[in-house]
Amino acid sequence: MAKTTAEIIKDQLGVATRFVDDPEVTQVGTSDVMIAKPNNRRVGLVIQNLSANEIYVRPNYAASTTTGIKLLSGGSISFNFRD
Repeated sequence: MAKTTAEIIKDQLGVATRFVDDPEVTQVGTSDVMIAKPNNRRVGLVIQNLSANEIYVRPNYAASTTTGIKLLSGGSISFNFRD
């Protein structure tokens, strides 16, 4: 039987976890914003662009069209903090 993400994390890291859908930012305009505060208990992060426009993300620093990772409309990116 397939395992849930929480079960895989429990097996690999030895800690119980839960999914938290608590967006800190629900809209992004033309200014740079922090979308996830630092959290030493975070094991992963998924960002999905639900807008009709492209957006740019960049871990740890301000994002721009020349320094960010472009997410097209409907695109997503995930970060794994274990590796």
